[in-house]
Amino acid sequence: MTPRDTPEAWRPPFCPDHGCTPLIRPLTDHDNHDLADPGFALFCFGRLGVPVDWTFDGVEHHETLSQCQYSPLKGNVRWLDNLADWEALAATYRIAADAARRQS
Repeated sequence: MTPRDTPEAWRPPFCPDHGCTPLIRPLTDHDNHDLADPGFALFCFGRLGVPVDWTFDGVEHHETLSQCQYSPLKGNVRWLDNLADWEALAATYRIAADAARRQS
């Protein structure tokens, strides 16, 4: 593995948490762009260095993962998640994409 292929090298330039380790090479909205190219969206998925626990309305949450999305229009948006969140989102995105295909 070369230094360019390590999780530390995958860290986007706008990363808000250097304790978070990217799990995959971040994805751009057009996969042939460099992470520092302006004007394109970017998606990063990582494991938090320190989990975040919080409670809302009596429901406890244990977040171990981070999802960041960068958009030239919106800037950086970050979610603290867990594996169950990602699995639910993946299933929901599949259902919504199928619906969008049917309606196009």
